[in-house]
Amino acid sequence: MRLGYYRVNGDGATKDEFRALEEAGCDQILVDSVPGHRSKTMSSWLADMTDGDELVVLRLGHLMPMPGLLDLLTELVARGIVVQSLLDDLRTTDPGVTATVMLLRRYCVQPMDNGPRKRGRTPVLSSHDLERARQMIIDDRMPVAQVATLLGVSRATLYRHVAVAA
Repeated sequence: MRLGYYRVNGDGATKDEFRALEEAGCDQILVDSVPGHRSKTMSSWLADMTDGDELVVLRLGHLMPMPGLLDLLTELVARGIVVQSLLDDLRTTDPGVTATVMLLRRYCVQPMDNGPRKRGRTPVLSSHDLERARQMIIDDRMPVAQVATLLGVSRATLYRHVAVAA
């Protein structure tokens, strides 16, 4: 079965858009006017579709916004349902389209790196260098300027990180 789906914007469906779905050979056409969400009728249509059925839309964006669109397309392709977008000129029977959808979905689902991102600047001094600086300033009574030169940092950095009695 070839099913057509059109989401009405605020200005309503135009005859040309509806005719485009008719000319695409759709057996049934659902015009959805629920703003921002898929209607229960569309959800039940999608649930009833089986391997070999085709879903024809004017634009992919009529189905749902990203990244949910990638999840829906992946699900439909896995169930053997062909999705065709008339104005986007794409059809999921094209292996390149299917591969692109799967690739994009993988990047929407999986984070790019494996771990939480650290915020802020990388510390200039390691904990070992800070301990060494404390020892030189407090125990060895070296001037802060000399320790800063040895460690390659500014005096302000040492004052910020090493408790120095004034």
